[in-house]
Amino acid sequence: MHDDRELVERRIRRELWERVLPLVHVDRRPLAVTAGPGLDRLESFEVGDAWGPPWATTWFRLDGDVPDDWPTRRNVRVEALIDLGFTPDPPGFQCEGLVVALDADGGIVPLQGIHPRRTMYPLPPAAAGGPVAILVEAASNPTFPKYAPSPDGSPATAGTAPLYRFRAAELVLVDLETEALVHDLHVLDDLMRSLAVTDPRRTRIRRAIVAALDRVADPASARRALAPELAPTGVADERRHRIVATGHAHIDTAWLWPTRETQRKCARTFASAIRMMDDYPEYRFSASSAQHYAWIEEHHPDVFAAIAERVREGRWLPVGGMWVESDMNLPSAESLVRQIVFGQRYFIEKFGAPCTEVWIPDVFGYPAGLPQLFAAGGMRRFVTQKLSWNKQNRFPHHTFFWEGLDGTRVLTHFPPVDTYNAQLEPHEIV
Repeated sequence: MHDDRELVERRIRRELWERVLPLVHVDRRPLAVTAGPGLDRLESFEVGDAWGPPWATTWFRLDGDVPDDWPTRRNVRVEALIDLGFTPDPPGFQCEGLVVALDADGGIVPLQGIHPRRTMYPLPPAAAGGPVAILVEAASNPTFPKYAPSPDGSPATAGTAPLYRFRAAELVLVDLETEALVHDLHVLDDLMRSLAVTDPRRTRIRRAIVAALDRVADPASARRALAPELAPTGVADERRHRIVATGHAHIDTAWLWPTRETQRKCARTFASAIRMMDDYPEYRFSASSAQHYAWIEEHHPDVFAAIAERVREGRWLPVGGMWVESDMNLPSAESLVRQIVFGQRYFIEKFGAPCTEVWIPDVFGYPAGLPQLFAAGGMRRFVTQKLSWNKQNRFPHHTFFWEGLDGTRVLTHFPPVDTYNAQLEPHEIV
């Protein structure tokens, strides 16, 4: 029998990204762009122009008109597509943007971050078309391939040539059914490739995807072809898992950027998380480091108030109980105690309760006395990761009790995907 599995699976990926994905945007309109070092110094700017010396801030204003018939269409969403000149990876180590509004005093109110994996800014629903203006604060942070030393590593030695080229500024009309079809196809395609070639389910999923691709002209019909493979099996056995997931952003307080940029990364990240909660009430987000919250409280009190409200609702989860995600090897015991004391004091004062878990996924060592310190600070759970990365001596557990020198135990968890930046893709879950 002729086996065309490899050919079909190659075609599926190409069809998804080259044929189906472009169908999500059923209409588009260009946005006029002006740019400058401040909102009071904007000048004419064209899509395709270079912008952004290392570590500089460039403000963009995007102006356009939503066509009158767009808001009247059914099952659609109006968005602004903003591509500052991104490359796919790494998302936190290149240019970034923040969509803002202005308050009555002219101060900025963060609305949503813009980065390689979030280039879309949904516009508020409107009864009719009309003019729109979008303000973006853009940071031209350098990229450091393989984290190698570079003159761009310091504003004092960085050059002045622009690093990025503005790629796109458009209003787009999103067809929600086609968008959902793309998600369905992506999930099943990734799941299919995660299964063994001999697994009968891989064959069933492949056939369902082929049938759906034959019906792309009718997205609803295409989704119906996929539905049986997406539906729960109804079989309760040891192969089924219950997955608990929370949104999380690992923000290095000090690494490859100035502290000023850490503060802005917190604003972009936290504003985006709030926006996600507005769109998806079931969404949960975890964030550590009292210092990050203190910066938001100081610079963006409106965002901080929104965070506090969502903490009260149980949707935003302060974690970690420390002032920052501290190193564990170099600081003295007294320094670590103060990290916990000052961190927990802040969380109690601002959110009404201490954290019950230590959250330090990015540290590189664990002194044997830490369980005693953690428990004394009111935290008997511990989330970390790096020990699971050992290439020579693989640690055999992901969830276990760690017993310290004095016998104190803390429940310890390594995310089983072996990264603290998982994207919840099927291949990670499988």
